Parts: sequence; structure tokens; C-alpha cells
Amino acid sequence: MTAVVAIRASASSSGQQIPLVANAVCAGHDLLVAVLASGHGADGASWELDVSGDASGLRTTVNVTLPDGRRPWGGGIGGGPALEPSSRVNAYVGASDEGPRTFIARVAPDVRAVVVRLSDGTREDLTLHGDAHQLGARVAVLVYPRHLDIHRVDLYGEDGETLSE
Repeated sequence: MTAVVAIRASASSSGQQIPLVANAVCAGHDLLVAVLASGHGADGASWELDVSGDASGLRTTVNVTLPDGRRPWGGGIGGGPALEPSSRVNAYVGASDEGPRTFIARVAPDVRAVVVRLSDGTREDLTLHGDAHQLGARVAVLVYPRHLDIHRVDLYGEDGETLSE
């Protein structure tokens, strides 16, 4: 049996988290595990986007840390192709019994923007992370209050046109 190993970095002297990269072995293949992005979401929670694999077998996971330091859960999109053929988006929404909800979107290289509308009318313009050629997609993350729902997700192309899923 083989295992995937991820190691977290210690804070730098400036107090900012250093993204970690670790080599691991999974099913006999070298696998790169990295913290691709991090940020803050609803109610002071912080998050980290971990990725491993490539376009043919990509894992994307968001780990949430609550303001008191508890880590109630991590969720994401498991292995397999970054995107299904003829699809522009592969999305995940999840939450534990406590803490915020998480939305992850893996999007095709022609997608230049992901905009989410929440049930309270809030518009969230998400940052796209990662190299689409290496990963087979770019990844957007939203950590938002659990009492809200996602009402709409729009994808935009290079010229600002709305793209179909």
C-alpha cells in the first residue's frame, strides 16, 4: 500500500505562510502535493487549497481552519481528469456540521473569470489559481457563510463573453 504525504511549512520571518511542495508516492507514481493558494473566508475562517497530480489525475482539496484553530473538515474533488471531456467546469460544494461552506471550481483554460452570486445578493469575483497546462484546469475557491446558498455561477471568456458550462 502506498500513501500520499503532505508536509506543512512553518511561518516565515514575515509571518506569512510559505507554500509547501513535497514529493510523495501514490500508486507507484511520483506525485506533487502543494499548497496552491490560501485566503480568508466567512467569519474569520482561513483556508488552504491543496493540489496534487496533473490533468489526467488531479486532486483539489480545501482545508478550512476556524478562528479558534479547529479544523472541522476538508473537502474537494478527488482524482480523475481535471475536467470531463467537453466540460468547462468541475465543481464541488460542501460543509461540515460547523463552520463555513466551501465552493471549488476547476475550470477550462478558456475561462478567464468565475463570478458567484450568493443568496443575499453578494457578488464574488473569484481568483483563478494554477497553471491550466500543467493541471488541466485552473482552480477557484470561495469559503462563504453557511447560512447562504450559491444562486448562480457565471463563467466568462477572454473577451468578457458568458461561457456555457
